[in-house]
Amino acid sequence: MEPETKGIRYQSATYPTVQNLMHNVNEQTLMVEQKKQAKKKATGIDGVDKTAYYRREHPEIIASAAQIDWQLDDGMGDMLPLMQTDITLTSRDERRVLIIDAKYYAHTTQAQFGTHTLHSGNLYQIFTYVKNKELAMKDHPHEVAGMLLYAKTDEEIAPDHVYQMSGNRISVKTLDLNQEFTGIRKQLDEICHEFFE
Repeated sequence: MEPETKGIRYQSATYPTVQNLMHNVNEQTLMVEQKKQAKKKATGIDGVDKTAYYRREHPEIIASAAQIDWQLDDGMGDMLPLMQTDITLTSRDERRVLIIDAKYYAHTTQAQFGTHTLHSGNLYQIFTYVKNKELAMKDHPHEVAGMLLYAKTDEEIAPDHVYQMSGNRISVKTLDLNQEFTGIRKQLDEICHEFFE
């Protein structure tokens, strides 16, 4: 067998192992980052308490750091973690809800083999929040949406996307904190206006 063919077979056989190893390394890195972030919940590294900001500047909505109940089929919730939102914005008629989860990472995306994607754990988290909140509101007209709000880094990639997932809007925004507060205020206000107007 030619050395080149042997090398290709070896690479093909070991590729899944290397890919699995990299996946585990990425997962461990994400868990470490999330533990760091948990200490900085709603206020964040920018020092702006976004819940208090929305309460003060947008009295037309209800702003809180609400907990979302698990919608369980059998009522058995032992060992399930709390679903604690960073920011929940609710219309005064309680028909529209925007759940915001603020994220502070050195890298706003994860990269594998040169492809950048959103942190999968973050997306799963906001999707779970939205679907459980939606199910809790099933008995009256409602609209529930979710947003991952990342602090802008010096990376070129700054996520700004809106996805429609299983009937809900899930958006990803980047908040530029490296500016005067008037600029930050403008971005926070735009989030509110986009969903509630």
